[in-house]
Amino acid sequence: MLFVALIQVGELIARKSIFDNSHLILLFFGFLFLGTARLFDSKIISFSFGTLVNFKTEVSFNDSVKIHPIGSFFLGLNFLFSSSLLFILAMGPIFHLKLTQYLFAFGLATLILLVYLIGIYLVGFITSNFSGYTIGRLHNLNFIHVSGLVALLIDLLWLFNAQWQSKFLIFAIFLFSVLFAIRLIKLTSYAFQEKISWYYLILYLCTLEIFPIYMFSHVFIKFFGA
Repeated sequence: MLFVALIQVGELIARKSIFDNSHLILLFFGFLFLGTARLFDSKIISFSFGTLVNFKTEVSFNDSVKIHPIGSFFLGLNFLFSSSLLFILAMGPIFHLKLTQYLFAFGLATLILLVYLIGIYLVGFITSNFSGYTIGRLHNLNFIHVSGLVALLIDLLWLFNAQWQSKFLIFAIFLFSVLFAIRLIKLTSYAFQEKISWYYLILYLCTLEIFPIYMFSHVFIKFFGA
């Protein structure tokens, strides 16, 4: 009787799952792009995170830690797919139409990617000051690389532990807040080291760091409220 009771108690119970084949496809492409990037640079992950925590401009992007351009390209693709999947998982309960959810997620990820890739050139054009834009572009690329890697890891854990959805959402917000804070500290440190005017730094932060977050929050709250 005890044996029968243990069998009944030990029955396998299917866990609730929120992912479907499209989620797995996006996750697959994220790992595919990461694997392709590592073919061109086997140390691309360690270089990305090592550069993130290095606050010395003169050694942040020397020859020993430069990422292969093709590897950087595939890390950018990983960011696009991994961050899109992260947005889909985070905002899934909000959208009733799957197509709208996917378009919004990919559109938002693409907008973020474009802001960080061309934003520094836009500020240079507005201010007619292109000094140091090369290092600034490399800092932006590094942020994209690391954000894509972090998003991919969260996606993997989130998809197979869907019962902790709210906890993963909080965890993702916390991690990316830390990454964003590190980015702002590095920008300020870089401005001090290169003796860049506070005017250009404040203009850059307001135009391409703070304003996009404000606009996204405003549009998201308005959309969600509707």
